Amino acid sequence: MPTRPDYDVLVLGGGPAGSTAAALLAREGRRVALLEREHMPRYHVGESLLPSVLPFLEELGVADVVAKHGFQKKVGQTFVWGRDRTPWVLDFRELDVYPYAYFVERAQFDELLLRNAGRLGAEVHEGVSVEDVLTDGDRVVGVRAKRTDTGEMWSPTARYVIDATGQNALLAKRAGDRQYVEGLRSLAVWSYWEGAGRLPPPADEHIVTISTETGWIWFIPMQNGRTSVGVVTSDVEELRGESGSRADDIAAFYLRTIRRAELVGELLTGATQVDGMHTQRDWSYCARRFTGPGFLLAGDAACFIDPILSTGMHLAMTGGYNAALAVHSALAEPAHEPAFMRYYQRSYATTYRELLTQVRHFYQMEIHRDAVFWKSRRILRVDPRLDNSLAFVFLTSGLARHVTAVAPHDLTGQSRAAFSRRLEQDGRVDYRPNARDRDLAHAARLVVTGADGSLIAFEQEGMRLRLRPTAEAPFSARPARTAFLVEIARGSDGLPIGTLLIEAARPNLPPGARTVRGFAVHARPYRGRDGDSALLRDAAGAAVQAIHESAETSLASLEDDVRAALSSSDGTTWDLTTPADLGDAAAATMPVTAEFVRASDGEGLWVVVDARRAPEALENPFWRGRLVDASYTSEVERDPPPADVIALMARVTDALTAIESECRTVSEALARAPEALARLAPDAWTLSGVRRIELTD
Repeated sequence: MPTRPDYDVLVLGGGPAGSTAAALLAREGRRVALLEREHMPRYHVGESLLPSVLPFLEELGVADVVAKHGFQKKVGQTFVWGRDRTPWVLDFRELDVYPYAYFVERAQFDELLLRNAGRLGAEVHEGVSVEDVLTDGDRVVGVRAKRTDTGEMWSPTARYVIDATGQNALLAKRAGDRQYVEGLRSLAVWSYWEGAGRLPPPADEHIVTISTETGWIWFIPMQNGRTSVGVVTSDVEELRGESGSRADDIAAFYLRTIRRAELVGELLTGATQVDGMHTQRDWSYCARRFTGPGFLLAGDAACFIDPILSTGMHLAMTGGYNAALAVHSALAEPAHEPAFMRYYQRSYATTYRELLTQVRHFYQMEIHRDAVFWKSRRILRVDPRLDNSLAFVFLTSGLARHVTAVAPHDLTGQSRAAFSRRLEQDGRVDYRPNARDRDLAHAARLVVTGADGSLIAFEQEGMRLRLRPTAEAPFSARPARTAFLVEIARGSDGLPIGTLLIEAARPNLPPGARTVRGFAVHARPYRGRDGDSALLRDAAGAAVQAIHESAETSLASLEDDVRAALSSSDGTTWDLTTPADLGDAAAATMPVTAEFVRASDGEGLWVVVDARRAPEALENPFWRGRLVDASYTSEVERDPPPADVIALMARVTDALTAIESECRTVSEALARAPEALARLAPDAWTLSGVRRIELTD
């Protein structure tokens, strides 16, 4: 590879993901070339957008251009779903930040984004087909491409390659790295119509979604009087008719299905089909990894989810944005490239999993709309006074990722805080996020594993990620006055065993929660010694009894009674914990990280020993001591953890318990932790190093 490659970044594919990444990187002064196989405009399906796309359009500087283009506005969605065939709606106008989206002609919309990338400084090369990937060892360093008009070969090189080649997924397929989602393998069949009817306003600006026995139907009102009508089916047998021609069978199935459907059949009366049949496999899938040496995957090249909730463009532009963020940061700080790539993997995979969870839940065909609403509210865990349908609107608009950054690394925490703050300020029960509250956090803070095995937190500043020690990472805090935590310790040795969460009772409480007088008590044990769960249940019982006997009726006033009852636990084997002596605060902010490697497969696992934090700051500690906490993260997340991981953490627990009994301050405990961890001799793991985090701006 040349000392200076031709470009900083090669972007493969000129769809929304590729154009977003190229535009943002070029805007930041990077040398970017975008290679698109077709000549724009070119046809593509996926016309229905979500309000969450609008913040990206603003970031790209094309929001006004798109608004003036004449695309049909989308203000919501009308469903006929499940056993109850009564139509119900999703209305974006209830959200006054972005109360609408668009139905777009993708050929025109995609070209607007591509031309914008060129306007911002990216070299745009259309009619260029990527034939192969250039590598230097394991690292991708460029591509071998052909100009389709002339046959001329071209081999541009770059420091990074972003694969946004859509479902062709050049790099993912090359590595055989795609996993399909069982239960979400469907076939989409669609065409276009003129002269179709519309629902009464405002539903005339809705996408209509109707469930069938084997799938669902979309009805999208487009600009210039055209309508996109599609059928998604999971039963390919339905497409086999008696004509002997698969194309004829597909057309017959399509027409038969839409003519029989509620609403759609009526709206198509007198309409004329003006296009042929289109088909596409809507198989939900995800690459096993979104990054590798020198490359990133974005958009459909990385993952695809069934389009039932119109999440495709949101997922694509999120990938393009986060890819630009990670690559721009890595170009600025090459030494921290592995951490930035892990950031991209974790943040994009989280977006994918959240959307997939919503789609899976929606595909329970027998589900009632109220159950969908309750599911949304449970995910957000918002104020009980909030109307359930608004939580559903907030989630399905995609805006849960674009809200006030009160808890920036906790996306649902942001949503909860935004909802509850407005409720407290305005005394209303019909929360609507207002534009003046907006502080977009496209990429939330996240904790990932650094190149040296330590844990690193990120904070976004413009299009740069700044590295922070984990001790500076913000913690997930519930909105004020909606719940309180009490940490319980063993009375015999004072070691914490878990927490009690007391909140207002709500539907769909987790298993094991106990309710009394309109309140709920959850016992949440840490992973500790045998018998801890039983002790914590006893403490929960005492809290329930205190609530039952209290004369107070609000959480704020009730907290004092619960704490008083638990702290006067004479004769019990548990008690409330007391604050630790932090000692040298500066030393306490630098956690200890031990890196272990499994001998059989080389998988990495990182054990982190941190200064003891407040209970509400904890994420998932394996062990809690008087002075320090211990947790772990691994390259492959498994729940429950494998037996060898549990065995390793048990040895970690014993080692830390021993040094804590001899220490008086956090600083002293952290100073002795490396030696204690270095003496461990686990059966299945090899210790590759123990270190303290030392990062600077």
